[in-house]
Amino acid sequence: EPVTKILSDSTNAKTFYAKWIANPDKAVYNKITGGMYHFLALDKEGSLFAWGLNHNGQCGNGNTQNLLRPTQIMIGTTFKEIAAGTSNSLAIDKDGNLYIWGENGIGQLGNEEIELSTIPVKIMEGTKFTKVVAGGNHYLAIDELGKLYTWGENSKGQLGNGTSNNVTTPSIIMSDKTFKSISAGFESSVAITTDGKLYVWGANEEGNLGDGSRENKNTPINIQAEVNFESVEHSTGLNYFLAIDENGNIWGVGDNSQGQLGDGTLENKTELTQITTDIVFTKVATGYNHTLALDENGNLYVCGSNLNGQLGDETGERKTRITKVFANVKFEDIDATWSSNIAIRENNTLYVWGENNYGQLGDGTTNST
Repeated sequence: EPVTKILSDSTNAKTFYAKWIANPDKAVYNKITGGMYHFLALDKEGSLFAWGLNHNGQCGNGNTQNLLRPTQIMIGTTFKEIAAGTSNSLAIDKDGNLYIWGENGIGQLGNEEIELSTIPVKIMEGTKFTKVVAGGNHYLAIDELGKLYTWGENSKGQLGNGTSNNVTTPSIIMSDKTFKSISAGFESSVAITTDGKLYVWGANEEGNLGDGSRENKNTPINIQAEVNFESVEHSTGLNYFLAIDENGNIWGVGDNSQGQLGDGTLENKTELTQITTDIVFTKVATGYNHTLALDENGNLYVCGSNLNGQLGDETGERKTRITKVFANVKFEDIDATWSSNIAIRENNTLYVWGENNYGQLGDGTTNST
């Protein structure tokens, strides 16, 4: 049975809870990712687990029934990268082969079909990939040469190919550049070149592309050209994204209606703005309208909406400034779905919290925590 970890704060007379998922095989997890209402995880051997909402087969176990506990799929295949979107999942195996499964209404599985797939489908055979991310219904991937591929829905120009036409097969854009970090929002995309330059494109109704306008862009544009960036994370919910520069500072832009940018306000931003200055951050994760961040020492910070307990402090109150939680616990990795979170503790224990209406917390129930 899942074990409840208790973190007591005697000063404020509060107790904090986080459930970890007990696995009969004692799996040790080292990579995690979240979609809208489902999660994927890799254990230290590269085995792939999925759980949560499965109405479009996004858990990849051969049916469309929700999974309330982590379930291993593609047994016998070793994976190194994973990504989860709104109703799809993707993975890259140890040899660089790319797999995708789930919803396929516009051919976004990249296999020239329109039927959903409840099992992983290998695509782009012969091309070796190193990174992949999923947005609403569009996807980005980087191959072993650093080339950037996009495919899927393109109604707002989120594929960055200069058109608004959907694309069913991964296709290279910006062929003269190589990339190290990518992220996909619901209808927009962000990428960082190997020399640290940040490019954005797609939907821009909230000014979330950070160029000071609200006009959609169907070709990538460079913003904050004088700053070198290391990584980026785009929300697949409300239109905002966060990036980490080479010094570990967090930058943010777009919707801030719940304080998810963490700057202490509720003001939206149409230009990419530096949020932090005195903490070295290594990773950020975005939900629908809440944010998680890890610093270089493994401390966890949160901000934004807390309606479903996704900030982990039991108050239900939003935070407009990025704030440390679980002060005595160190984490190795984090990710967020729309209203839930997943994290790996330094001892490889898996933690989940927040909304659980589809069993996405993986504890065998549909009770939020």
